[in-house]
Amino acid sequence: MLTRLTVVWWILCLGVIFAGLLKAHPDLVTSFTQVLHNPVMDLTEPFPDCRVAHEAGFYDIPRSSPAYSPDQDGDGDGLACEPYHGW
Repeated sequence: MLTRLTVVWWILCLGVIFAGLLKAHPDLVTSFTQVLHNPVMDLTEPFPDCRVAHEAGFYDIPRSSPAYSPDQDGDGDGLACEPYHGW
């Protein structure tokens, strides 16, 4: 019984903290949804090359995206225009 009450107590506390954060910083909801939104999925065709994609800020374009091009996936892992780390 005590354990159940403790869990309920912490859930309520987290709810109050979250509500306070949203009230103090209403822009958190907007920025959180922007993080969840994948802009690569909004593209309709592949970039002409990875240099152009990188200049636009796009890396690791998944195979499921219309912006994916097999020609730009050098290692065949399903991600095109991966960043070069110089290794």
